[in-house]
Amino acid sequence: MRIPAAKRMRTRTSSRRRFPMPFAGGRLSALSQRKAFAARETAAKNSGGREGTVTNIDKKTLRGAAVCLGVICAMYMVFHYVYLPSYHIPTVAISGIVLSTVFLSWGLSILRRFSQKQMRLHLLTFVASCVLLMLLRTAKFAFVSQNSALQRHLWYAYYIPFVFGPAALFSASMFLGKPDDAKTPKSQRAVYLISLLLSAGILTNDLHGLAFRFAPGFADWQNNYTHGPLYYLAAAWMLLCGLCMIANAMRTAFIRRPVKTAWLPILVLAAEFAGSFVMFIEEKRLPIFLTKMELQEYVCLSCIVFWESLVIARIIPDNNDYPELFAASSLRAGIADNTYRVQQISENGVRPAPEELRRALDGDVVLQNDDTLLKAHAVRGGLFYWTEDISALRQLNQALEETADYFEEENATMRLTAEIDESRRRTVEQNQIYDRVTQVLLPQLDALGAWIEVFPEEETAFCEALRKIGVLLAFCKRQSNLLLHTDDDPLLTGAELLPCFEESAKALRVAGVCCAVSVEPSVNLSTRNASVLYRWFETVVERMLPVLGSVAVSLCTESDATCIRMDAEPVRKTEPEMLSSLAQTLRETEQEVANANVRFALRVKHGEGFVCV
Repeated sequence: MRIPAAKRMRTRTSSRRRFPMPFAGGRLSALSQRKAFAARETAAKNSGGREGTVTNIDKKTLRGAAVCLGVICAMYMVFHYVYLPSYHIPTVAISGIVLSTVFLSWGLSILRRFSQKQMRLHLLTFVASCVLLMLLRTAKFAFVSQNSALQRHLWYAYYIPFVFGPAALFSASMFLGKPDDAKTPKSQRAVYLISLLLSAGILTNDLHGLAFRFAPGFADWQNNYTHGPLYYLAAAWMLLCGLCMIANAMRTAFIRRPVKTAWLPILVLAAEFAGSFVMFIEEKRLPIFLTKMELQEYVCLSCIVFWESLVIARIIPDNNDYPELFAASSLRAGIADNTYRVQQISENGVRPAPEELRRALDGDVVLQNDDTLLKAHAVRGGLFYWTEDISALRQLNQALEETADYFEEENATMRLTAEIDESRRRTVEQNQIYDRVTQVLLPQLDALGAWIEVFPEEETAFCEALRKIGVLLAFCKRQSNLLLHTDDDPLLTGAELLPCFEESAKALRVAGVCCAVSVEPSVNLSTRNASVLYRWFETVVERMLPVLGSVAVSLCTESDATCIRMDAEPVRKTEPEMLSSLAQTLRETEQEVANANVRFALRVKHGEGFVCV
């Protein structure tokens, strides 16, 4: 974008930095050409001018052309009337300097104005061809002796810009109406390859004579020569490239700008053809800049004028109207300088404070109304900023926040309900477990309660009661653990069951009963069956405790069956009622483990021997 000198900043964009705007880096970005032309027409209408007129289309281009011509004329006058008489410089050198200045100035303007990168490259190739032609022409006529071999080869070298210039213009015309990111197809490279072959053939004319044929010894080679087939091929190639360039330009003109301003390139082209025809037919030189101009120089300038007519007619988008285009666009954007003062602003744009622009470079800034989001990006000479309407987004966020609060409350309620249900379930399970443990240990608990109520006062009876209570408490402790693990651990090994029998044996020893326990670690029992076996052992011990002198317990595996043997030796003769009670207990226990492969063996010493119960 071009901004007045006091405000000038250049925002050229590299391939790594793209901005969300219709133009970036002083050139059009990937916005389509059709939209760009429509926006330019809107800018022209808003400026109050009549649509489609040359005077209102591109005033800056016309002013620039007038200034350029004035500077060139002034330069020529200085060289011709001041510098030339003193140093005797040939006129051809002055005209070469002036025309090279024109070509280079146009080339620099191409870099600034044209957004299509590939088009710029091809047009700069044409500018280089024109400057090379001026250098060769100046060297031939001003610094090389007449009729020399070097002068003849400089004449051959004319055809390098002759064939490359039209090829470059044709290649550039292929990008008219194309988007900015269009690439040169590989097939189009053949245009430059053909030009290279033709120019190489003409440069080596002295070897084969296919372009120019001279008299023997190159006698009067400047006037006495005939054209060969290679020359006509080169001329046909130049003509073909020129016609294709004009055809592409006219096609784009009538597609993009029908009838409105397409007449301008046509008029310019008609005038250029008329001048070229007069110069070619009558072999006259047109007086331009107080000197005589060759046909080649006239064609180069005519090509530049033709391409500038395409710019003025807005067939080629340039950067001259960007302030008007920016102001008339529907963007909500602006451009600020390095001091954060706004220099350009669109019609719908806002004018933020410098502090807000400074903070926008570090991150998005929400303006005071909470409905506008300010974004900025640093560019050369300042920054580009734009705003986004976030009112709908803010309303959506509020709705989402309200929904989130509602679901959070619902989630908290559901979580609390779940916790209450879980606590209730655990309470029920614990009560069930406690009820089951209490039901199993009810005889022992009743016995403990009875002994506590009628606790003996005598020391001997008191100690005896404590020993019996110790036996009951040891059983209650271990039996409770077995019952609590009934659901969690369905299998129990002998090594895990051994502590239960050992703790009961220790309590029996304290009570004065000799006890021996043997449990194989490889025994495998379900927790329920282990609890039944341990309860049977405790029942036998409790019923025989008043008369029990010693007891031995053995738990092992025999023939894939679990066997528990218990040998009890009372201190006095066992009553038949006690044996009958032990037999009844054994039968009840066998019924509880009827589905398991468990064998019971209880032997009680009666008299001189043991009685199997």
